[in-house]
Amino acid sequence: LSLAIALPKGALAGLERRHLLGLDLAWAAQDMPPAYARLNLKQGPNSETLLRDLPRGGATGTEFDLWPLGIEPERVDTGWIDLIFEAPLPARIEIRDLVVARRPRAGL
Repeated sequence: LSLAIALPKGALAGLERRHLLGLDLAWAAQDMPPAYARLNLKQGPNSETLLRDLPRGGATGTEFDLWPLGIEPERVDTGWIDLIFEAPLPARIEIRDLVVARRPRAGL
């Protein structure tokens, strides 16, 4: 089961390799299936994906580091995040809260 969440154009404007995209998610299910978050960024015909495991249940989070991408984040046309839940699926999965935030990496 996959749920695709489109990123608004404002979230992609000014995106650079120095940015981190954070995903905070509060979700629950009766039998917690393995879950993943996948960031998809598309630049013309090229696309890049970054996949992260999500801890099972409760409030959790992960970050996507844009530094190692093979495309230029400044030129990204569209982007979306897939929430992927593996089988066996419970009868119900509840997503209580979802926040996507962009921030620059700390400069040292």
